[in-house]
Amino acid sequence: ISLLLNFTSRAQQWEWAIQENVKKITVDSSGNFFTQKDSSIKRFNSNGIPEWQKQFNGDLQIFGMAADNSGNLYFAGRFTDFSFANTHFTSSGGKDIFFCKIDSFGSFLWYKIMGGPNDEKVTDLYLTKKQKILLCGSVGPGATIGTTLFSDAQLFAAKYDANGNIELLFNHSGGESWEVSADTSGNIFLLGRTNINDTLDFGNGISLTGYDISDPFGSHFIAKFNAAGTVLWAKDLGSNYYQPFKHLAIDNIGNFYLAKWQRYAGFDLRKFGSSGNFIWNHSIAGVSGDCLGTCIDNADSIWTTGYATNGPFNGQPYIWKFDAFNNLTGTTAATLSASGSNIANDNENNIYVSGTFNDTAVFGNTTLLSSSGNYFLAKMKRNSSQISSVKKNSEDSGSLIIFPNPTKGQFTIQLSVALQKKIKPRDMIYVYDQSGNCILRQQFSDLAGAQIDISRMAKGIYLVEVEYEGGHMSKKIILD
Repeated sequence: ISLLLNFTSRAQQWEWAIQENVKKITVDSSGNFFTQKDSSIKRFNSNGIPEWQKQFNGDLQIFGMAADNSGNLYFAGRFTDFSFANTHFTSSGGKDIFFCKIDSFGSFLWYKIMGGPNDEKVTDLYLTKKQKILLCGSVGPGATIGTTLFSDAQLFAAKYDANGNIELLFNHSGGESWEVSADTSGNIFLLGRTNINDTLDFGNGISLTGYDISDPFGSHFIAKFNAAGTVLWAKDLGSNYYQPFKHLAIDNIGNFYLAKWQRYAGFDLRKFGSSGNFIWNHSIAGVSGDCLGTCIDNADSIWTTGYATNGPFNGQPYIWKFDAFNNLTGTTAATLSASGSNIANDNENNIYVSGTFNDTAVFGNTTLLSSSGNYFLAKMKRNSSQISSVKKNSEDSGSLIIFPNPTKGQFTIQLSVALQKKIKPRDMIYVYDQSGNCILRQQFSDLAGAQIDISRMAKGIYLVEVEYEGGHMSKKIILD
């Protein structure tokens, strides 16, 4: 029996995949991208063809990099002694901060050194929509950033223009900054921690106090500052050594997202409003896994990459896609198993992902074998084709009953006795919109049927599909 309604699926096709071991990746506005691994930086064109490689010798550790609209690369790290571009650098004591710009051909344009007699560190680098460069980190007493001399240990955030001129520096005692980002208006967000038994005073009457606990991470915080560096608000995120917040990402209207590891029980993706108000939480639960990277495309879809080693996902996904309304709209599964470590998007919403895999990894027409190295770097081309298809059901249409239909959002799926015998507890229910996007997936908790809620979705026609070993059943439902 054929389904009478054709659904159009916008396929997300792999454009290419190569075996490249990388720690960091950043993409420019034309789809060219840079990678970093240990002591080398490489540039590739948008087709995945390497164009050049630059090497540095010594102990430079890179913690952040970003490519601007002209194809220049900024990167920052910490060092004691290293050489790069025929120049030798030695710290003034302990570890200092190194920050530089190279052009699209790999030529050295300028560099900045920040430090003093103690250890300093830069923890993140972010390029704003206005092509300003943000750095964050921590410095010790005696350190210098620009013309500012620090008398005690402090966290900092700094903003530079494309020529390396410092435009803004704000710093506070009592904590550390881990990640920095900015919204389209230039407001700056800092993710970090408050020291144990300490007060982190941001000024403007806003301060946070670290808990009297044994947790060496102290208390996690997120704070928002205006473009002039004045704090607008700060939010205490709680504390758990094994469950830190990470992967700060901001959408086009100023909402922000944070991922949180749940210690061998999966991970959460949390959304907050521009005022720090909690909006929703999506838990990838029942798996031993983690989120290792996040990006937001121009349509405000949230992409995460990481790993899942068990649980309700068939094929062990390593890429998850969410919409702004807390719907898991798609996953990308590994051939056997894979772990994504970095994910990024270009201006055309193509997705770039890197990571590792076991045995074999298939990306469209490209197959990678671990015998040549168990790492990958791949590009997923968004909406590269549209395919209309009619699927045939494996059972009589009476085996799958949906009611009420039409629905206001909540409906029941009921299975025939014959179909119940074929369903296993880990089999899945999928709901698709007319563009072929998966807007909901749910495991069977009761083999007799399931309760489904799509009330948050727009009115229209949807496809409900039940997949099981050896077959599938699908029916349309009308949301009015």
